[in-house]
Amino acid sequence: MSLIGLLCLSVGINIYLLLPVLKSWSIPSLSSEESFDRAEPVNNRRAFSALAQTQGDALNAENLQLLFEAEDFRTALLGYQLLQRQNPRQSQLLKQSWLKIVRGWLAQEGASYRVVDFTEAGLDTQPNDFDFRLLHAERYIASDNPEHVLRAIDIYYALHNESTQPLRGALISEIQKIVKKQVDVLSEQQAWQPLLRLAERLLWHEPMHPPYIFVYARTLIKLERYSLAKNSLLSIVYDEYYGGKAKQMLDEIALLDLSDQAVALQVDGAHYRVAGSINGRYPVSLMIDTGASLSVVSPRVLTQLNINPAPVFVRNATINTAGGKVNAPVFTVENFSIGDYSVPNMEFVLLDIDDAAAGAGLLGMNFLRNFVFKIDQKNNLLLLSAN
Repeated sequence: MSLIGLLCLSVGINIYLLLPVLKSWSIPSLSSEESFDRAEPVNNRRAFSALAQTQGDALNAENLQLLFEAEDFRTALLGYQLLQRQNPRQSQLLKQSWLKIVRGWLAQEGASYRVVDFTEAGLDTQPNDFDFRLLHAERYIASDNPEHVLRAIDIYYALHNESTQPLRGALISEIQKIVKKQVDVLSEQQAWQPLLRLAERLLWHEPMHPPYIFVYARTLIKLERYSLAKNSLLSIVYDEYYGGKAKQMLDEIALLDLSDQAVALQVDGAHYRVAGSINGRYPVSLMIDTGASLSVVSPRVLTQLNINPAPVFVRNATINTAGGKVNAPVFTVENFSIGDYSVPNMEFVLLDIDDAAAGAGLLGMNFLRNFVFKIDQKNNLLLLSAN
């Protein structure tokens, strides 16, 4: 008989000797809902004891690899555990080889039956093993199920909390990639409830992480739960880096949370004037002009009001008037409001209007286009509502 024939015969005899011992012990399956923090299964301990009494030459990496290739993962992993005690370096190389192969299956097939079988066998035999738990999380991610993604995130955070500093950074980076992808997918699908559950789970792990607070607040806004969104943003409104963005979102919430409003108009011939307020304290009466792109206020009125903070010069603009084109300065005020509806950094052209009906100036589209508006001519009302 040739040398190759003898080697094949030897491997076959070894597997024949090993299989009955390994397979004589049933391994309870680990459901996906169970905790990883549990004692090593009793049946596994009995199997180890029995294996330790067998011939050691049958237990080697080559034989275990054959079991793996036959997809008898539980038997292979039980043998791996014993080999781990006899030859740690060889067992570690074997394990990393298997993990690489299974991750290849995961990339090509998704969470296929053999990926699931290997992962569950690994967790059954070694429920606290870092690599098997990480593979379990990767398998959840591959399923594209929002609830499975939440479980994967829980696993990543658990591994993060148990790891040393260098590894923690890599795990957080992976969590951030998973979160970004999931937020993008759920936002595109307008799946606001699953996105809310994701944000709540993230904040459970990192309660004061501003990016997660923004995801949470944005989702609440989509669900029209403005009060909760506002309260969450107030927790970071004074943050040096994120405070500005939080204030912008709070302004957005204030606008969306407005109730429809009817503002009384003063009729002057064919024109309507409406009462407004500069910076919340300085009242002005402006004529509505939907043909004007910019609002206009008389320089004389601004001087009389002595507005604080003072209007800020922005630029000069060419304005079309009844008498032709004129150049006039444009200023911004801190805000301009009609009722509860306000526009920040509102621009006004400083220009005298030769029309008594205009009052202090004109209300143009740079205010009105921010809202849904309608003039109720029958009841002399300006109807405003959020876009």
